[in-house]
Amino acid sequence: MLEKRSIRSFLVLVVAVSAASMLLSSCAVQKKKELAPVSKLPTKDDLLTTIHTREFDGDCRGVRTAGKKFLSLYGSDAASEKVALLVAGADIKLKLYEEAEEILKPIISGGSLKAANANALMAEIHEGKGDYKAACYDALTALKIGAPEDVRSKMLTALEKLAPLVSENNRRNLINQFYPGEGVDIIIRNSMDFAVDVNDTASVRKLSSLLRGIKSEKSSPAPFPTGKVVIEKKKESGSGTIHRIGLLCPITGRLSAIGKAFLHGVSIAAEELKATRHMSVEIIAADTNGDPLIARNSAEELIAREKVDAIVGAVLSSTTISAAEVAQLNGVAFLSTVATEEGISNIGDWIFQMNRGTETETIACAEVACRVLHLKRIAFLAVADPHSYRLERLFKSEVERRGGVLCSAEFYEEGTTDFKESIEKIRSAAPEGLFIASDTEDLILILPQLSFYEFGVQLIGLSNWNAPRLFKMVARDMEGAVFPDDFFSQDEKQALINASALISEPVKEVNPFVLGGYEGVITIADAMEKSSSSGHELREELEKIMNNRRHSYLKLINSEGIPFFIVLDGEKRPFVTIKAPRQ
Repeated sequence: MLEKRSIRSFLVLVVAVSAASMLLSSCAVQKKKELAPVSKLPTKDDLLTTIHTREFDGDCRGVRTAGKKFLSLYGSDAASEKVALLVAGADIKLKLYEEAEEILKPIISGGSLKAANANALMAEIHEGKGDYKAACYDALTALKIGAPEDVRSKMLTALEKLAPLVSENNRRNLINQFYPGEGVDIIIRNSMDFAVDVNDTASVRKLSSLLRGIKSEKSSPAPFPTGKVVIEKKKESGSGTIHRIGLLCPITGRLSAIGKAFLHGVSIAAEELKATRHMSVEIIAADTNGDPLIARNSAEELIAREKVDAIVGAVLSSTTISAAEVAQLNGVAFLSTVATEEGISNIGDWIFQMNRGTETETIACAEVACRVLHLKRIAFLAVADPHSYRLERLFKSEVERRGGVLCSAEFYEEGTTDFKESIEKIRSAAPEGLFIASDTEDLILILPQLSFYEFGVQLIGLSNWNAPRLFKMVARDMEGAVFPDDFFSQDEKQALINASALISEPVKEVNPFVLGGYEGVITIADAMEKSSSSGHELREELEKIMNNRRHSYLKLINSEGIPFFIVLDGEKRPFVTIKAPRQ
């Protein structure tokens, strides 16, 4: 009995102890909870430090996380707009465009001092979305409201990239909205490129006038190198005057062979001037790469940095028009000796052109095709560019006026090497003759392929078919071809040959490019000898020379006529002489 009581008492004691222990533990825990400190919010300084550290490390996600926390806690702080811009920039890099827009809209609409920066970021958003017009609008707005220097430079560079991606109609709208603000000149220049490409000379002149109205010149660096090459340089003597002549031609790129021929003629002229007239001539050539925009930048370089007195160039019609606009704006005499586009001299009173008359040749070719060769169905082939399109329309109208039909007109992309598709399309039209208005480099590829695919029709070409290099490489594929002589008088050709003999530098081929380079420098030198080396006196003297030359040109094509050749047994032989038809 005693044992049972003892056991019961022991169990009661154990339970009591356990209960007491549990109660004490519960109180301790409760007390611990009561003493636990409340977690502290990060200070704005801590967050700003984190944001800038993440930014320095290039951690976009870290910037976004810390920045959004700052904005949620300290949105009314003076630093909040700067943080918002950093967050929006991080969002753009993470391609979270919608979130970035929502962050930027209040800054833009509120007229904040940071609005220019916000517009600049909005331009990046729209560029990322592919809305290039909106991107240009934002960039121009940022420039208009006074972007800081680093943002300003970035927006000008962005406009150079974006403007070509915008439709012409949208470019015109941007010009109307922002003219004459900073950056608009970039949009205008791109519109000028488009107008040149489509031969819209009225728009070229209008846009040129707008450029004149912009007083501040573009300060961003040119996006393309000029590829400057000094051909001939003499130090000024005590009594002599240095005459500085700028040259523009394709030194690099697909058309560099043409530029090389042009510079060869220039070199002959420079050596002749040194040997016979003792003129101190400095000739500086700049690259166009066959690109109108590069030509414009190179012309600006020649005028602004090299201080040339006159410019000769720029070989191709599109690059010539582009560079001539720059010369006209700056009042520098510009002479085009090779470009075939009609009306280049109409750009302004500082622009002169030695007209080679491609259009007149085309009319004469239609005359020979229809009335000498008696062809009724004729096809046309040329590279796809505005000049070729104009020649095709002219040739078609002249053929139809003579009772013929232009049964097929094919245009191939620049750089094409396989002409099978074009040949087969022309063959399907069953022509009796084929007029090919391509350059020499393309003819070297086209003519052998005509033979390979056994497409034997009467071939007709322009005066560039009269090239020794073409005969040397593809004479057997030219059998029966008919083409005109070029419009250079024998006196002009002989002058080049004599000059090359004088300086012991034989000219292998007298082609339009070699002769154009030679005549350009000699003509400018003639004008410089009779006037001051630059300015209005030079322009007036050059005008007199060109007027006299124009009269000789008209006499040549109206009196003597245009001689045509035919290829027989691999040799060029006289065929017929055509009086220049009335245009």
